[in-house]
Amino acid sequence: MSKLKRAQRIAIISRMLVENPSNVFTLSSFSKKFGAAKSTLSEDVALIADAFQKEGIGRVITKQGVLGGVYYCPHFSADKAYDEVLKVSRILNDPRRILPGGFLYWSDILSTPSIVNTLASIIAMEYLNSEADFVLTMETKGIPFAFAVAHQLGVPLLVARRTSKVYEGSSVNINYFSGKGSLEAMSLPKRAAKAGEKALIIDDFISDGGTALGMCTLMKEFNVHIAGMAFMLSEDPRKVRHVSGDISLMTLSRSSEAPPYVQPAQWLNERRSKE
Repeated sequence: MSKLKRAQRIAIISRMLVENPSNVFTLSSFSKKFGAAKSTLSEDVALIADAFQKEGIGRVITKQGVLGGVYYCPHFSADKAYDEVLKVSRILNDPRRILPGGFLYWSDILSTPSIVNTLASIIAMEYLNSEADFVLTMETKGIPFAFAVAHQLGVPLLVARRTSKVYEGSSVNINYFSGKGSLEAMSLPKRAAKAGEKALIIDDFISDGGTALGMCTLMKEFNVHIAGMAFMLSEDPRKVRHVSGDISLMTLSRSSEAPPYVQPAQWLNERRSKE
């Protein structure tokens, strides 16, 4: 290809980094692609990193060593993260979303890419150093959110299903008690995970944590460690849960005296005061 100008290189490198978060690109690969010296490309990356930081787009990090290079990771200031979650909370507090029985309609939120990607970036920030090998979720509503988190972390997504599929080969199957107290099944192909790996559990909602505990139990069958658990929405005040150490972006309060109310999780507000 013909030699590109600096502005053109910067535009292409920026897109490559943002579209492949957490994936390391070496200066050698850039040099081969653009036919430019590593020192020149290092200056290009520095300009991109500075612009991203000033605009709050994210961070471009340089990794030293033989396997070093540069990679992009999501970053929100504490104030911006809180504001983004607050914006979604206000959407969910629209009285027209209240369904019979005190339930809340939010399927459209879970399927709106701009919202899901923003919230997933906030969660991914919390687990950038978790060394998770994959993200695990339970079908089906949490899949878009879990996929977005996996993309930001640059790891695969595994989906536990209620029944095994013949095209996935032999599977590990467990039974667990759901939040409704009923006995449910959970299945994952044997070749999906390897012993010693780390799983980050991501889902859309947590109440008493029955499903989350089921995923933890499933990972024990694979000898996989839990790197963390995160949810878009959790029920508050917290019930006695089957799991601990989880975080959520928003909390849902429900009572017989008041309509459902969603607000940003307390830890997001506390983070603002510390920054």
